[in-house]
Amino acid sequence: MHHTTIKGLVALMNNKAKSAAMLTGTMLAVSPAFAFAADFDGTEVISKIVTYTGVGVAILGAFALGRWTLRALGIIGGK
Repeated sequence: MHHTTIKGLVALMNNKAKSAAMLTGTMLAVSPAFAFAADFDGTEVISKIVTYTGVGVAILGAFALGRWTLRALGIIGGK
């Protein structure tokens, strides 16, 4: 059965799963390099994550509000 080989498993994965696997592998490979650096400051990373999460939530909120407004005005239809 070809599913037991790495090549067979990769053939079965969809694009999202392949992307997630590649990202995870990259993060695992890169993280020790940052963790062992003498001048690495994790608080900056956490700060960026919090900031970008807030930006993402704001964008999604604006999208939802815009869609709701367009529906209320009758510009776009919906059930």
